[in-house]
Amino acid sequence: MVKSIGIYGGSFDPIHFGHMNLAIEMLEKAGLNEVWFCPANVNPQKLDELPISAEDRLSMLLLGLEGMPGCLILNTEILRPSPSYTIDTIKELLAAEAKKPEGVQFFLILGEDSLEGFPKWKSVDEIVQLVPLLIGCRSYVEKIPTSDPLLRAAIDKGRVLTRRMDISSSEIRQRISQKRCCRHLLPQKVLDYIHRHELYLKLSL
Repeated sequence: MVKSIGIYGGSFDPIHFGHMNLAIEMLEKAGLNEVWFCPANVNPQKLDELPISAEDRLSMLLLGLEGMPGCLILNTEILRPSPSYTIDTIKELLAAEAKKPEGVQFFLILGEDSLEGFPKWKSVDEIVQLVPLLIGCRSYVEKIPTSDPLLRAAIDKGRVLTRRMDISSSEIRQRISQKRCCRHLLPQKVLDYIHRHELYLKLSL
């Protein structure tokens, strides 16, 4: 039987309920067996932002995903010193799985907030040829941000209706720097870690 695995990349700086909700909905609605969270060390889409250390973000991911069956962590990108490109990760995964006897179908998970910039990703045409997309969307009628027929078809086919949670990591970082409550935005264990290690207090947001 072929295992279905969704690859969910991002900075996760920090992980929050929006990330977790999208993963759970993809497991349930798209029929995935697993979702692999793939934190980036250097996100090429956010080169002007300096995230906290890879170690801290990985620790928060581990805490946030506790008790979430089917949600695992892929550390391929966070170990890279250079910018992490999705196409490289996909090729590495496909090459590794090709050597195994059991079948695996990978999918690329995107949040709705990532969709606008997706057509500008490195080797995006090759990405959609190698793996199907799964995109969390509020509706099927929202504008597709490209005129490329290959990309439009892949995006349209990959839409999955999910609940919209208006939470962002940047909002959380700002609220923490202002010493405002964030208990409604991310798991308590993650928030405790942030406070214990005094993260985000002096960052430029």
